[in-house]
Amino acid sequence: ERMFKKMAGFFGLFNYSKEGPGVSKHQPKKKRFFYFWELYFRKFWKLITLNLLYFAMCIPIVTIGAATAGFTFVLRKMSNEEPVFLASDFFEGFRKNWKQSTVIFVLDILLFFMLPFAIWFYSAQTGGESGGSWLFYIPMALCMSALLIYVLMHYYIHLLIVTTNLKLKHILKNSFLLACIGLKTNLITTFFVVIVVAITLVLCFLFVPAILLVPTIVLSTVGFIVCYNSYQYILKYVIEPYYRDIPLDEIPDSIKRTLHIGEEEDEDEEAVFRDMGQQETAPSAQKQPEVKGKKNKTIS
Repeated sequence: ERMFKKMAGFFGLFNYSKEGPGVSKHQPKKKRFFYFWELYFRKFWKLITLNLLYFAMCIPIVTIGAATAGFTFVLRKMSNEEPVFLASDFFEGFRKNWKQSTVIFVLDILLFFMLPFAIWFYSAQTGGESGGSWLFYIPMALCMSALLIYVLMHYYIHLLIVTTNLKLKHILKNSFLLACIGLKTNLITTFFVVIVVAITLVLCFLFVPAILLVPTIVLSTVGFIVCYNSYQYILKYVIEPYYRDIPLDEIPDSIKRTLHIGEEEDEDEEAVFRDMGQQETAPSAQKQPEVKGKKNKTIS
């Protein structure tokens, strides 16, 4: 053993006491698409556990809203690579945000019933044996647009609930603004969500027991895609502007690491979210959404 240590020290092999090369600060960042898959498979078993926990807590119908808050809270931490204590974090999000999340759940029931019904009604008035009018295409198109926008707003509603202390009307307002600012990313998110849902439906049709994928992995996969793609906009337009107004020495180190505040960026080094904002909004339109009551409550 002593001879082995001497040889290790001589050749520099198997010497675990010396410092390694580490990770270069200037190492190029991975493309978000490839980094998503790396993160997804690294968190795969936790996603299954979270999916089962969420499904179990949704069985009492009245808890769906609160369970969605806990579900989103954990997924936000996973997608942002924050430390996760799955059960405790889930119930923390459940307990702290159940009121707003339950109100959103009730609003969902109303709007996801009324808007499709209105679309069907106006569609029926545009033709048929009674002879309809083309004017009904206008309210039908408005209802379809409202339904699409409300779906895209859901990519941000629960994330804002578990991340900020905003009132519900401000959460809905900022969700609408973020849905517009990140429209391209939101459509890409929708595309991949539709693919996951379509694959699940096909598998269930061909092999009935595949329905077990829904309570085990499908819900958390969809949620992870949404949080991974959408939380970057909340960081850029809601969280970072708030902390940039606070003196650097008053910001907790955990917040600095999460938001990359205080890190010096080289001129040739691309900022984490720079390309996203510049590509999807015109330079003259890059105003940050107005956020009232900026106090942050869960970033840690």
